[in-house]
Amino acid sequence: MIQVYLADARTAPLPSLTNHNSATRAAVWREPGEPTWDFQEITCISARINRFIRKQAVAKIGSISVLPAAALRWEAGDKLSRSDPAQHAAAYRRL
Repeated sequence: MIQVYLADARTAPLPSLTNHNSATRAAVWREPGEPTWDFQEITCISARINRFIRKQAVAKIGSISVLPAAALRWEAGDKLSRSDPAQHAAAYRRL
C-alpha cells in the first residue's frame, strides 16, 4: 500500500509526498500464506506519484513545490503553512 499525503496549504507543515513500507517491515506484519509484494515496483510507483505531484507545480518556496491553487493564494498574500509572503518573498519563485 502506498500512502499519499496531500498538504493543505493553510495548515500543513510539510509538502505533499508519498510513503510506503519497506520489504523488511512488511515481512514482519505479513500473515502466513499471504502473497508477497514486489517492493521494487512499489518504490517505482511511489516515485512516479511524487514526480507527478512535482510536475504539477507552478512555483516553489525554497525546495517545496507549490501547486496552482496554493500559488494563487500566495500571490494574493495568504500565508501558506509556515511560509508567510511578507517574510519569505525571496524564497518564492514561479516556474
